[in-house]
Amino acid sequence: MKPKKEFKNKELETFWLNFQEQAEKEIFAVFDQNLKEITKLITAYKNRYEKLSVAIKAEPENINHLREFNIGLLELLDKSQNALLGFDYDNIFTHYLSTLENESSRLPQSLRKSEIFAGYQLSIHDKLLSLIKKSRINLELFISVGLKKIGNIYRKIRKKPLQKVETFRHRKIPFRRMVRDFAGTQLINDLSSKLNQTIKGKNSVLLRLWKFDEAFDLQLQLCFSENSGRGIVNLVDIDALNKTIDVLKEEISGLQNKVKEWVSAALAESIYKLDAAMQIIDTPDLPYMRFHASRLLENKQVVLKSLGSGIKNWNNTQITLFDDWAVDVEIVLLYYSVLNYYDELKLKIDTFINTQLTINFDQLENFIKASGERISKNNTTARKMEAALKSERQLISSELIDTLLSKIIEKLSGSYTDDIELFRNKAADLFAKISDRRGFIKSTSYERSVKDSEINYISPRDLLSFEAIPHFESALEKIKNLVIDSMEKVRIKLMAMGTVCDFSLESAGIFLEQNRKEIKGTEKVALEGYERALTYVHEAVQLMDNIRKVPLDNLETAIHEFNAEIQSLKNTENIFELNLRLARIRAYERSKKARQDAVKWVQGIIPQIFSYLTTRFHQFNEVVDVIKLKMEMSVEKKQISFEVSEFIRQTELALKKLPFVYQRLYQLQPTDEERFFVNRKKEISLLEMAFDDWLRERFVIVAVLGEKGSGLTSFLSYYKRNNINDFPVIHKSADQKVYEPDQYFKFFAEILDVEKFTSNDEIIEHIQGFGERKVFILENLHYFFLKKVHGMICQKMLFELMSNTVNKIFWIGTYTINSWDYLDKTIQISDYFVREIRLEKMNSENLREIIFKRNKLSGYKVRFETPEELLQSRSFSKLDDNAKQEYLDSHYFDNLTSISNGNVSLAQLYWLRSTRNVTEDTISVGSGFDIDLSFVKEIKSEYLFALYTILIHDGLTLKDYAKLFNLPESVCRNLLIPMLEKGLLIRPKEKFNINPIIFRHIVSFLRSKNFF
Repeated sequence: MKPKKEFKNKELETFWLNFQEQAEKEIFAVFDQNLKEITKLITAYKNRYEKLSVAIKAEPENINHLREFNIGLLELLDKSQNALLGFDYDNIFTHYLSTLENESSRLPQSLRKSEIFAGYQLSIHDKLLSLIKKSRINLELFISVGLKKIGNIYRKIRKKPLQKVETFRHRKIPFRRMVRDFAGTQLINDLSSKLNQTIKGKNSVLLRLWKFDEAFDLQLQLCFSENSGRGIVNLVDIDALNKTIDVLKEEISGLQNKVKEWVSAALAESIYKLDAAMQIIDTPDLPYMRFHASRLLENKQVVLKSLGSGIKNWNNTQITLFDDWAVDVEIVLLYYSVLNYYDELKLKIDTFINTQLTINFDQLENFIKASGERISKNNTTARKMEAALKSERQLISSELIDTLLSKIIEKLSGSYTDDIELFRNKAADLFAKISDRRGFIKSTSYERSVKDSEINYISPRDLLSFEAIPHFESALEKIKNLVIDSMEKVRIKLMAMGTVCDFSLESAGIFLEQNRKEIKGTEKVALEGYERALTYVHEAVQLMDNIRKVPLDNLETAIHEFNAEIQSLKNTENIFELNLRLARIRAYERSKKARQDAVKWVQGIIPQIFSYLTTRFHQFNEVVDVIKLKMEMSVEKKQISFEVSEFIRQTELALKKLPFVYQRLYQLQPTDEERFFVNRKKEISLLEMAFDDWLRERFVIVAVLGEKGSGLTSFLSYYKRNNINDFPVIHKSADQKVYEPDQYFKFFAEILDVEKFTSNDEIIEHIQGFGERKVFILENLHYFFLKKVHGMICQKMLFELMSNTVNKIFWIGTYTINSWDYLDKTIQISDYFVREIRLEKMNSENLREIIFKRNKLSGYKVRFETPEELLQSRSFSKLDDNAKQEYLDSHYFDNLTSISNGNVSLAQLYWLRSTRNVTEDTISVGSGFDIDLSFVKEIKSEYLFALYTILIHDGLTLKDYAKLFNLPESVCRNLLIPMLEKGLLIRPKEKFNINPIIFRHIVSFLRSKNFF
């Protein structure tokens, strides 16, 4: 190729003509290497997009196509990034420099030039040393020429040949080194800025393609969130892609043309600079030492190092760009993958619902209505009604419960929760595959080079695990629990429907027995129960509709909410904020354990300190009260609340206002119905262990202890019915005091069906004559003593009887806790009983189960009234109706547990007392237990002593009370009757007992006064 302007150095011109074309080709290859990768990426993206378009048109509902597209794109980005990571920055121009080395090796090492020299032109732009040197040479030249001119004057006079005045300059040109420096080192240095512009242009193309992909994803996600993916065919726009690709290709083509111009211009400029430099080499303007081999090598290394560092920084920019884009693709891929699994899950659920949950509820409703019509047809006489109730109850049992309901409930025993769990496991696998390390830059500006120190590395997996994944898994757990709870509720509703029907007929039959003339009333009791049973069917239908629709809707919502959360990770600022929060949380967790240990220590020590201070405070108050009394400064005594004396009567009135079915359910007496029993696993287990030891012929006598009303009788009835099948059982209770031998002998004669006994030995002998071993359950053994001289005779005879017959009888006796404590202090009763089993207090959940087991049979719904103090609460008013009822439910039973101290009978009393209005299917329950019992601490001493005596005997008749104190009955009556009228005592039959409402407070106060 002919040069654009003439060279002054012919050797250089020859070299340039031979090297120019090859040099341009080698250098352009360096630039083109950065552009080929982006061209491959664009082409590959286009191919994948076109393949996606074809697949979507064929199967528009198949989300898996989008998933595969993003999997391919992620692989493509990782491949392009790996190509950058494998790029050798230090050897980027190695091939060109090698070519230059080969070509220049043919050049002469140096050239020598002899030129007429007329001196140097001095310039103010010259460096000082160069100016001095030029001045010196010019001076020397001036002197030399001047001397020659003077000599020529002499020679001219003498007519001798004149000396030549011209002076020659001899220069040595390091030709080969200069070619390598100008065409190599200096050329590369000049091209480095152009290489940076090339990479910047490449990044611009990448960003344009990324924005196209991002806009495409946003449209798709909007489509899925608004209309479940309908219309995505229209979003795959090949024309829009082609327009974008054409623009990108034009940019790349334009960049390639610019690169060619840059390379050609830079090469020509370097050669022309070399040509000019060869004219002044080995002069003060360009000293020969400037091209010393060591200096050239050092300068070359600096230039190449600077070039490599700059390109590396630009490649940092590209790597973080790919990372940023890859995170976006991972997030989108995660969303489409979860949606794809959702489609699979939805198909499974639809199949399950269509095959397993297709239930004919109309059949149940028609059965109940037909039964009601048959009952109504027989409402003419009591006999016909009684027969109709008996017949319908048999049909309810055999056809409704055993046939229809059992088949339906069997179908409902299945569930699709396993499919939900499989969906969650698949999602968890997806989460685990999210990348653990990606690089980001804060500014998100990819138009400048980035140093290593500016790159921040984060873990997208950790960021997802911070909030998005836990929220999503929590939503899945709620959906799973919703399905489980809904299926369980349907089963419970249907079982309750059958039970309510049966119980209503049973209640109607009992009502008819008690009121033979109330035929219409009997019909009403039965039909009202049927109506309540039908509400359970309607509620079951509603629940089934929810099971078919709500979980899937909630799951789809959870997926879209999850996507909204993970989409925020596309915002780099959000990522850095989350990363900072993660760092803080990890730091917090490291110190959390130490704080927890400290809190545990404090929690352990505080109760001890509180107990100590409370004890000292009570002692101090007692001293203060004594001082006040002596100084006549004591406050006015609290009067006994009127509500205390009225409590039982008002509770009975409240019960009478309730429907007959409800009255039956909440009769305050022990239940032997297993359906009402709340399992006492711990106590049952202890009793079973004692029984097993007795079977091994060990010495075992069991005492079961509990407060009055704690469910002792129900507990023992349940145990007897479910745990003792191979032995005869005698279960008796002492209904009155047995503290004299004649009473004792009569009691056991009745139990053992013997005419009479005259001594304890006869009873022992009779029992030893049993042919088989038996179980004796004797309740109220505290009735076998009276707190007086010789009042323990029967109690001791009982111990003797048990001890001598334990080989034949498994003895189970019951005591109230207060009676037991008294007897243990007086006669060490615990020495006679090998096992003590104390019935633990019921917690709020137990009491709720006890109350609602009965309520379910009634068929009535419960609605809690809102107390005044909560009506003003903003947080409470924000709750929906269901949440309000759940809160009131929990609040009510917490209060009920506290005021009843876990006592079952007292809890039922308060429950009945809390009932307000009754509608066709709902009973409203108030929340107030506001009875002032502070007067207990002011009860006078003679009342306290009487209360203590009645407490340890679990009630006393007037006759027994008088005998205990050896006083006339009239005197004792004058004490007990006022206590009865004030509400301190109750007398349901003959025995005086402590009013249940103040029972716990009386016991606590007596203990504080050291009565126990």
